[in-house]
Amino acid sequence: MKDEEKNKDKRDKMDNRNEIDKDEIKNALDDAKLSDNISFDEGRFLRKAKWISTLRTVAISLIVAAAFLILAVVVTQELLSRQEWRISDIYPSIIRYSTPNTIAIEGDSYDTGFIGRRKNFYLFRMVGKKPIAVGTTITDFQVWGGEQFWNPSRSTIKTEDGREYLLPNMVPALKFFHPAAKYDEFYDKPPREFDLLANVPENSTVEMAVSFSHLLSREEMKALLPAGVEPMWGAITAYSDKEIEKKNYLADRLVGIPLGGFVNGEHELSDEEFIQELDTLSKIPSHSSRALSRTASFLRQNGVKFYGVVVVGKPEALLKLADNPTISAAVMGAVEWQGMIR
Repeated sequence: MKDEEKNKDKRDKMDNRNEIDKDEIKNALDDAKLSDNISFDEGRFLRKAKWISTLRTVAISLIVAAAFLILAVVVTQELLSRQEWRISDIYPSIIRYSTPNTIAIEGDSYDTGFIGRRKNFYLFRMVGKKPIAVGTTITDFQVWGGEQFWNPSRSTIKTEDGREYLLPNMVPALKFFHPAAKYDEFYDKPPREFDLLANVPENSTVEMAVSFSHLLSREEMKALLPAGVEPMWGAITAYSDKEIEKKNYLADRLVGIPLGGFVNGEHELSDEEFIQELDTLSKIPSHSSRALSRTASFLRQNGVKFYGVVVVGKPEALLKLADNPTISAAVMGAVEWQGMIR
């Protein structure tokens, strides 16, 4: 009996152990399944985190790029505006002092490319009290400056009678002839267009550029003009006779003083005021700074001497200049008649 009871106890213990082993195995399997589930969720989480990180990186990059682009545009526009202000401060004056009887008024401007801009200037000449449209000149520039200034007289057409006209408005070009320059290659002798006045109505106002056989002071030049003839713009020599005799093209580099037809608060400058004006303009950075400074220095040392003048008047008054031996050449400009331009 005792042996049987012992064996029964052993069997019970083994059954209990088996039950425990089964439970452990079941728990182990459950733990393994749970572990598999956790591993799967972690992978999906990591993929999602990686996608969010990439999206965040792209978004930040786009924001930085957009901010940089906006900043670049703002800075570029600011620099271009500063250059435009500088150009507007100097180029109307350069045109006024280098183009016969011509006034430049600021026009529109527009960007050319990302770092460039073009500025327009409208040109006109005063024929008596009447403004005559000449055309448009332009200045191209970049954020650092580097402006290219187009000469207002760059586009001309020459007719069979030898007269030149400025395009596109077909306004007669005004020309001067320096007493130290040689013009034999282009003219048998400098033109004297007084004969054209015979074809002009009596009550017209005529513009004419007259040149002198020798240099004159301002007082001598004005004393030369008869009653009814008004000076508008005086051509002054900016080089010595020896320099012009050696380099004939220097005579074409015009410098002049406005003497009439004033607009926008202008007034006639004295010789010293004109020299000071050139000095002031030379201090504004531009491609013309050196030439302006040199011209001011030359005039200060040699004085202001005229070799020609643009005048306006009725045909009858202008004809009185024809017999003056000091007049070496005369080129007729625009004609205003009853509000029309001829």
